[in-house]
Amino acid sequence: MVKVLDIVILGALSSVASAIGNARIVNNCPFPVTVTPVGNGQEFPSRTVARGGSYSEPFTTDSRSTGRDLKVTVSPGIPANSPHTVFGYTLAGSTIWYNLSDNGGGHPFQGHRLLQASGNPTCPRNDWPNGVQPSGNQVRNCEANSDVTLTLCA
Repeated sequence: MVKVLDIVILGALSSVASAIGNARIVNNCPFPVTVTPVGNGQEFPSRTVARGGSYSEPFTTDSRSTGRDLKVTVSPGIPANSPHTVFGYTLAGSTIWYNLSDNGGGHPFQGHRLLQASGNPTCPRNDWPNGVQPSGNQVRNCEANSDVTLTLCA
């Protein structure tokens, strides 16, 4: 027999689970980009995001490392072999930690503004006016119930 308390608890847990936001990449650039998700010790299939398109995934935990990376390149290929911008995030309870960095020996979006921001306007953001990683710490955090979006060519 199901108890009323069990139903209330399940309902509350369901609400918490559905309150998790998404990591999003919106491509406003006049060229396609490639997004390669990396996490849990493996690289997942790359996806091409056309001009005006987007990529989205629910925030997930990574049991094998400290977080998940979405590697973005301006040309098809393995991100480790070419310059790429990384949208990194770590889900820790009800907090999402997010950052933005350039790797692979270059700045693939140089000359194009990059903006990484939460859907919650009170949360900090990363704004690269010229598409080049500025000096200083790029790690931010916010409540995990809002999406965090990286807008390319913002």
